[in-house]
Amino acid sequence: MILLYISYWRAADPLTTSTVVTHLSIAAELPHVEKIILVTLESRTLPVPSLTIPKTIHCPLYSANTGVGTLNQVLDFINQPKKLAQLVEAHGAELILAKGVLAGALALKASALCKVPFMVESFEPHADYMVESHEWRKGGLKYFFLRRWERLQMKKAQRLFTVSNNYKALLQSEYHVEQVATLPCCVDVNAFSFSEALRKNFRERLQINADEVVGIYAGKFGGIYYDKEAYRVFALAANYFRRFRLIVLTPEAPEKLVPQLMAAGLTREQMEVRFVPHHEVPGWLSAADFAFATIKPAKSRKYCCPVKDGEYWASGLPILLTDGVGDDYQLLQQTQSGAIFDLNEATLMKGFATIAEILKDSRHRQRIHEIAVQHRSYDITRQLYARWLKPLA
Repeated sequence: MILLYISYWRAADPLTTSTVVTHLSIAAELPHVEKIILVTLESRTLPVPSLTIPKTIHCPLYSANTGVGTLNQVLDFINQPKKLAQLVEAHGAELILAKGVLAGALALKASALCKVPFMVESFEPHADYMVESHEWRKGGLKYFFLRRWERLQMKKAQRLFTVSNNYKALLQSEYHVEQVATLPCCVDVNAFSFSEALRKNFRERLQINADEVVGIYAGKFGGIYYDKEAYRVFALAANYFRRFRLIVLTPEAPEKLVPQLMAAGLTREQMEVRFVPHHEVPGWLSAADFAFATIKPAKSRKYCCPVKDGEYWASGLPILLTDGVGDDYQLLQQTQSGAIFDLNEATLMKGFATIAEILKDSRHRQRIHEIAVQHRSYDITRQLYARWLKPLA
């Protein structure tokens, strides 16, 4: 089988490196997959790195360069499906697999042109995410078109892979989607497993004492994530644990973020704020004792699957997680691998107490790592691809 894979992310995007490259490497392991055509959407003004993936040819497509982002997107959805259909014909592709609903919209249109079936992985209610994050208006054109394309993907896709069982259940019960399976946002559980040597090395470099409790946050602020509210949560953690250090791994500029954290009540000595390459993240997680997942609550948030939770658990870290997030908030409570919180101070204190109790167990890191192995390992991807990644007979 020849597979055409569409990613809406650029080749240089960290998500391409951490997710797409891994997924295609797994697909390439399948004996019935003869060749993969990887399509990424690129900017004409930015370099495109070479990607080395078995059995894979990278065919970048370039967005229109009008200087107006919204207009570029409109032109992409008009022009790119034709180019995708041409690639299908040129390479003899028998199946299109899209990563996410935006790429799924392109696959939907290309499939109609070339009459080749398509599937969508990481299928989520993206339009609702954007509205609930106050990025889009519910009555706006972006919401209207993407919501419409999501519905069409539900009807036309040969199969959908959701990232949560919650969304799979909704698609089956409310939208009567039959060909749907759950493929969570998996991680390399071995690469992210706890390392005592890395913990010692990082804590010595940062001059963290053995009796200090380290909380870590990896990711952005704003959008679907708390910002000022998160700073307050960090500060309350510092008050609760007394001997507390905070590590923040983020693309946010430290000169902007550090003053905001200090205004919330943290001292400069208590925090380490920096951006690090993805391959260095496991060492920082090993240095920490627990993790923050400060995701804004919203109706559709129960259908998401934060990658960071899988990485945290793979390192054996208990998570302080917002209530109602994906399948994780239920799994966390069932496995005693963290605590649920809201912005009520009493609830946060209870959450910190739960975290502190987990940390008393000398085997908690190995126990929590096993949760990631069972629920977030790339073995899940391998098994699902082996079973479903082929055109229906």
